[in-house]
Amino acid sequence: MNTHGSSLSLREQVLALSRELGFDICRFAHAATPAHAGAFRDWLDQGAGGEMAYLSGDRARRSASIISVSEVQLLKIQATHLESLSEGCQLRFNREFLRTLIERLTWTSSVLAQFRR
Repeated sequence: MNTHGSSLSLREQVLALSRELGFDICRFAHAATPAHAGAFRDWLDQGAGGEMAYLSGDRARRSASIISVSEVQLLKIQATHLESLSEGCQLRFNREFLRTLIERLTWTSSVLAQFRR
């Protein structure tokens, strides 16, 4: 989506991009600190948030719901199994995991950069 020189407002550009990417709903909210911010911080401090337990060292079971618009391959690896592998194998796994994470963050950043003023 090319928004350079667009007469659309930022809100309209984000809505158009979300539709283009296949999202059914796109909502906006004010960025003010919510009244429940303290409770949310406490919840996070208890380790209740997030789905990257492998990185945090937290052994609690986590889950996420993902809907794909195309065919995908899924690989599920328990952290305890990774720990039993050689350091070399763990290093290769972590390297690929970080490479994938960086690619996804780079893509996300490039999409969001379209909306910078």
